[in-house]
Amino acid sequence: MSDIWTYTKDNDVGKGGHMVLDIFMNLMLNIGLLALIAQGLTKSDRMKRIFFRYAGKTGEWKDKILLSLLFGGISILSTYTGISVQGAIVNTRVIGVMAGGILGGPVVGIGAALIAGAHRYLCDIGGLTAAACAVSTIVEGLLGAAFSGYVRKHKWRHGDLFIITTVAEILQMVLILLIARPYESAWALVKVIGLPMIVFNSFGLVIFIHIFNSILIQQDKKSADSVRKVLGITDQCLPYLRKGLYNIDSLNKAAEVIVDYTGEDGVIFTDWNDILCTHALHPNLDLKKLDKVPRIIMEAMETVRIAEAERAAPEGRV
Repeated sequence: MSDIWTYTKDNDVGKGGHMVLDIFMNLMLNIGLLALIAQGLTKSDRMKRIFFRYAGKTGEWKDKILLSLLFGGISILSTYTGISVQGAIVNTRVIGVMAGGILGGPVVGIGAALIAGAHRYLCDIGGLTAAACAVSTIVEGLLGAAFSGYVRKHKWRHGDLFIITTVAEILQMVLILLIARPYESAWALVKVIGLPMIVFNSFGLVIFIHIFNSILIQQDKKSADSVRKVLGITDQCLPYLRKGLYNIDSLNKAAEVIVDYTGEDGVIFTDWNDILCTHALHPNLDLKKLDKVPRIIMEAMETVRIAEAERAAPEGRV
């Protein structure tokens, strides 16, 4: 594996200050890259839907697999963009695996950690910290998963995220000292990389989670707007619907209210067998051509769920 910079022990003695500066600069650049990735992901409608489902604890297995691969991939990228120092790779890998655990829960956190941990070991078999960093990556993913519920419950407080990541990075340094050999090299390494990785990765996770959390804030606002809209429509339509669903004049007035209130192109009232009333906002949308209840409406009634169609079929035969 090729690294951006490589230092020998002799170089570290003579250029310790310069090396520390390079470490800080590399970590800052990596955190900036991860922030851009997070910002790009939040623009995806698919990711918005997935994370909103996780906020409501209704994530599906295919979502869990996708998120495991995603956060595992982000962690692998952080390994490759790290800087080589005394046989180790100073990196922001912890951000990907912990974010996976915190945002996606235990399955995602463990999945991402196993992917990133296995890659870290295999890409540098026999390296000074290969085994230690592989183990610590898995531990960090587990830690993020363990605190997922706590972080959600306390509204993603930045202080909590910072402290959790700090603890995770301290554990990584301890594991390096316990596993990496020779011990003298491990201790020399921890003295150089410990503080920069603890501080910058802790800040980095706060930034990363904050960007993703904006998805949930936006979705919450949309949900609140939808609820207000439904309540407003209900309030406006009730006087007409009290006369029953088979009073055509009342249904026409209710349909007008719904179209005006929502700005939708048209409204159709049906029962299980017949179309009771139609109202279109635009003259070009002739719903009166419908001669039977559209299939998509039957699907919605049968499943008691919202049904969506890519396009309307000719002459309303959906």
